[in-house]
Amino acid sequence: MISTIFFDLDGTLIDQKTAQNEACLTLYRCYGFSTAVSEGDFIRKWDSLTEFHYDAYLRRECTYNEQRERRIVDLFAAYGIDRTGKEPLAIYDEYLYYFEKNWRPYPEVKECLEALKGYRLGILTNGDTTQQNQKLEATGLASYFFYVVCAGDYDYAKPDPRLFEAACQLAGVPVSDCLYVGDSFKSDIAPCLTLGMPCVFINRKNKKVEEGICATPTCEAIPAIVAHLNGK
Repeated sequence: MISTIFFDLDGTLIDQKTAQNEACLTLYRCYGFSTAVSEGDFIRKWDSLTEFHYDAYLRRECTYNEQRERRIVDLFAAYGIDRTGKEPLAIYDEYLYYFEKNWRPYPEVKECLEALKGYRLGILTNGDTTQQNQKLEATGLASYFFYVVCAGDYDYAKPDPRLFEAACQLAGVPVSDCLYVGDSFKSDIAPCLTLGMPCVFINRKNKKVEEGICATPTCEAIPAIVAHLNGK
């Protein structure tokens, strides 16, 4: 019987990619990158650097601020653009301002969470604890959640199954009574399959899904899926 539901945050409940793209294009316009690269290639480069350096942070190979700094240094170096004497973290703060201004939940999310108020809801994310709580407050989602589990507070991160086990222990429920909802097969769904934890893949990009995986394009169907799992 499902009693507790944990959600991934970025890409599942909050439209992280649009916010990131808008902030990224602010750097593109302000620092003259248009002379060296197209908008699309610039965004793809930023995405690649973000993934590379954030993964290093999750492996504890650098600090949270160091991964931010390295993303800026590598971005400017890739296109030979002068930082005009500014420190990398000062430039990152410019990016961050526009990133935060564009935080938005996906359109169906609040209605979904309202329909799930009879359950204990939580967040399980690889994001930074401070920033993820800021996102929840800024987007009006914080009040829906009893638990916020962030990899930054542990010595391991998704897809390590131990983070999922830690979330269930915090909620005081066995993995079989906890549903996980996320948009990454590697980071969200695969560890759930390893643990035998019920899960739903939010397939916003319409990727090919293996047979037997519960998948839905948005969070809209989650209340119905939970009801079905509970035999209602």
